[in-house]
Amino acid sequence: MDRDHGGVPLGASPSSAHDASDMPPAMARRSPLCPRIEPLLPEFHDKTLAGEQARLVADHVASCAWCQSRLTAYTRMDAALRSLPQPTPDAALREGLFARIASARGRPQSRILSPLQRQTRRGAAPAAAAAAHEVSQRGPRWPSALVPGMAALMVAALLALAFMTQPRSQLVHSGVGSAGSTTQHVVTVNSLRELPKFSDRRAAYLARDGRLHITAADGGTVVGPALPTASGLVESDSTLPYYDAAASPDGHYLAYTEYAGGAMNVGVPVALINLLDGTTRDVRVHVQDLFWSPDSSRIAANVDAASSPQVTLIAARDGTVSSLNASEHDTPVGIARIIGWINATHLGVLFDGPIARAPSSASSPLSTRTLSGGTTMLLFGSLDVATGDVRRITAVPQPADIVLTPDGQKALILSSFWNSTAEVVSLGDATLREAPLITNAFAPLLQHVDNVSFAQGGNWSIHLTWQPGVHVLAISLSASDGRPDESGFLAHQQTGVWLVDLDHDRATALIPSAYPLAWLPDGATLLICDPPSTKSFPLAGAGVGTMLYALTPVGPGGTRKTLATDLAVFLGLVRTK
Repeated sequence: MDRDHGGVPLGASPSSAHDASDMPPAMARRSPLCPRIEPLLPEFHDKTLAGEQARLVADHVASCAWCQSRLTAYTRMDAALRSLPQPTPDAALREGLFARIASARGRPQSRILSPLQRQTRRGAAPAAAAAAHEVSQRGPRWPSALVPGMAALMVAALLALAFMTQPRSQLVHSGVGSAGSTTQHVVTVNSLRELPKFSDRRAAYLARDGRLHITAADGGTVVGPALPTASGLVESDSTLPYYDAAASPDGHYLAYTEYAGGAMNVGVPVALINLLDGTTRDVRVHVQDLFWSPDSSRIAANVDAASSPQVTLIAARDGTVSSLNASEHDTPVGIARIIGWINATHLGVLFDGPIARAPSSASSPLSTRTLSGGTTMLLFGSLDVATGDVRRITAVPQPADIVLTPDGQKALILSSFWNSTAEVVSLGDATLREAPLITNAFAPLLQHVDNVSFAQGGNWSIHLTWQPGVHVLAISLSASDGRPDESGFLAHQQTGVWLVDLDHDRATALIPSAYPLAWLPDGATLLICDPPSTKSFPLAGAGVGTMLYALTPVGPGGTRKTLATDLAVFLGLVRTK
């Protein structure tokens, strides 16, 4: 289903498709513009929208089945209201009402003093006393018999208004209060500057309504505004919904690429949000993968080996952009992919260059050996971001599934369909050891599945997270992408969270049908989500489902608590002070 053709299958004639005005919203497809157009539809329907906005809405509605269905709903609602019969009061009711009014006027007035009368008793000015006397003589403006009924009507009207104007995210959100509870306190703000101040780390995500949500694992949610330029990230029907979004290690910044569609290896601009003061910067530089430095001072990003400059650096404080090109011994090299930060001044990178193929024994310097399995096509090295110099560490097979420990001490080269053996790299002395138990745990599960791209690796979800303080990685295989490979084989790869212990060569199955998202700082709680539907999300390794959970304690017997039911994009752990 093409999102730019109003939900009508490509190649279908208008006569063979359902009329858009009869298509319910659940069947129609939303386009990236719909979240911006929908708030204008009521005024457009009532013909009170004018100028450029009216033209924009008219052009969009002409080809959007989703918005056409919303306008149809407004029209039907108006027709239903107009078709209601005009109520005619019963004669007996009218007579009884007027009789009660007359009776109320003839009753003695209440002896309860008004605030003005009490003020007079305490010795107020004569003018105030005269005003109080006039009020008491005139009697109440409303018949006392009608006061309770009028008050009830006013309360009902206010409740109805509050319900109708409540943000949709509050109506559909569920979270954790006490153990086993699915309700929690929700606070809604309309700007980033209104976010409440908190110092603990909380889960930030984009909901399906496009608004920022911040949820505490033990209860309570803040619903913030719609984030700028983020509407493309929440579209579940995108044909290529790749994006990157990340919170800084200190939790004070959010960054995300601004567009989820388009071809892979085509860079997109970046939005940078400061949660301390609520400022947002639109960084007009085209990059792809985003990596925060350990000190949260900057972001490193790149597109691919053919791009120039090779690496882009974005300052967190003011969005200033700098760049560098990489070289090995003064010979330019192409950075195929950033793996992560080794420390505050060096990046782990994959780059193109001459490859040593001489075999050697395990635990030897890696620059002289080829890893087991696969075809060695890339080099893994350390890039000095101050000078652009690259120090070679090892040759790696492609596709290369490599992850760095947060302390920069080790790297894990995961096994895959193309690389038969998992191996652990020591970055300090450039030595390698095989991890046979980790290899054996995943060997029977690996399928021939295309994930995001060969540059991202073939078998693994991009969602992974390290347990604080130890070399334990929570990771999952990617869900099948629902497409057959070149031989016609349709892979069905099993998802689920595994804990991979690098120091002890151990892989433990934790929970099925889930992707890991983030550990809370104490290491006792793991945030997870359900995988996306592979039928609607072809690149399942890059996406998330709609459910967000907190798993405590982290083990096979842990309790899974629901934090959200409307997850669209997980942003990371944040704090506002």
